Amino acid sequence: MAEQNIRRALLISRGDFSDLVTRPISATIAIATLGLIVWPIGSALFRRRKAAREMLDGDVQE
Repeated sequence: MAEQNIRRALLISRGDFSDLVTRPISATIAIATLGLIVWPIGSALFRRRKAAREMLDGDVQE
């Protein structure tokens, strides 16, 4: 449903993304959506790098 509404909004604005974020409420929703997409990816990468570092530190101390 969200994809259809975004597509419709882009058709109305002739493909201009700036119309989707010029109003405060739509900008807030766009940032929140982007955060919800990026957060899990970033945290998974962070955990993976942290585990790799701990693994390397464990090998050095032995």
